[in-house]
Amino acid sequence: MENSNKRPLEDGCQYLHTETKKSKTSPITKTISLPKSSKDIVGFQDLSDDVIMYLFQYLSHDNLAKMALVCPNLLRISHDWTLWKKPKFEKFEKYMEDVYLSYLKEDTTELSITCNDAPSSDYSTTHTFLIQLETKCPKLQHLTLKNQVFDASEISVKILHRKLKTLTIDNTTIENIPDSSSYLCGINNACPELERIIMTNNDWFLPNCLYALAKLERLNYLSLAGCKQFKDCIPYASITAITGFKSLHVSNIN
Repeated sequence: MENSNKRPLEDGCQYLHTETKKSKTSPITKTISLPKSSKDIVGFQDLSDDVIMYLFQYLSHDNLAKMALVCPNLLRISHDWTLWKKPKFEKFEKYMEDVYLSYLKEDTTELSITCNDAPSSDYSTTHTFLIQLETKCPKLQHLTLKNQVFDASEISVKILHRKLKTLTIDNTTIENIPDSSSYLCGINNACPELERIIMTNNDWFLPNCLYALAKLERLNYLSLAGCKQFKDCIPYASITAITGFKSLHVSNIN
């Protein structure tokens, strides 16, 4: 006899045991950056000399000279002679003259002293600096002076380096020039080896300056572009062309 107390399963209500699968997820990892100790931080002075030398090549010589004020190691590297063969002081500062002089070498062949802005006495070289160039740089051949302010009673062409072959004086103010003489008077004796002269954008260039330049026996290139008073030099130019400028091949007077 069947047990009448058994409860029949209702249609559609059968209980099936199914296993629910949990989705597998990769564990979350967090990266926490811990502060480095002072031993792990690499400073500029930790770089090798070769790397620092490479970086120094991209500095202006004004800033390179200021490395002397940082630390002894940078002072030592910044004095390497290969960095000072052709120094260009883009913003020459008068109070730094002694530092600049300490960097110049026997192998220095070119030197440029300039101020990127208008001529200013604060960014101009002095008699003391120029007169020491022949001793500090015996091989110097090319000198550029730009945006300078000179007092003719202190700085004359007679103190320039005797071995110069190229002289550039651009947009420079010369004060207190004697009325009775040319500022360039005696340049043939002071710099007898001059071959190229670039006197551009100088209001002080007067007709009598041509006489002094005409006496340079080796001068083969002359530029007077931008000298406003050169138009008054035309009569002098015709005379001096006969008696001087024996080696002159190229002239630029625009």
